[in-house]
Amino acid sequence: MIAAANQAGAVLIAPTILLDLSRVLLYSARTGRRNLVVYTKTFLQRFVLV
Repeated sequence: MIAAANQAGAVLIAPTILLDLSRVLLYSARTGRRNLVVYTKTFLQRFVLV
């Protein structure tokens, strides 16, 4: 039961992760490398906390 719920959750989360990653890459390409580091940190922290 729990495994099935986790799988469903992962299926829902995966597209948002991909969307976020593409947004991060587009954003960092425009604004420079330093922002990519900061953005990646906050991105990872969010998913570690969730």
